[in-house]
Amino acid sequence: MAAQNTPMEWAFDEDDARIYYDDGNVQPTIAYVERDGVAPEQVKADGYLLAAAPKLLRACRTLAEDCRMALSGEWDKGDEGFQASLEFLESLIREATGRAATPR
Repeated sequence: MAAQNTPMEWAFDEDDARIYYDDGNVQPTIAYVERDGVAPEQVKADGYLLAAAPKLLRACRTLAEDCRMALSGEWDKGDEGFQASLEFLESLIREATGRAATPR
């Protein structure tokens, strides 16, 4: 059986370089981003990327399934489905980079 990641949304706390999830009662730590000898901008970039990992994994799984459906002829979502997938992926990229980038 494959190992499972923590099944919650993760967040990054810039103050203590901590990746955590909020279960409603406590905020258990998943990991810390190394700060010794690392530029603060790099710590921040790495933290946001790591915190987005569960959402990025789900997006990859969804995109893989969409591609499988499109290649097999099962795709019934039309162009709107592709547009929605693109917007979803772009929002995850913005989250993973810790900024609100302008969509193309």
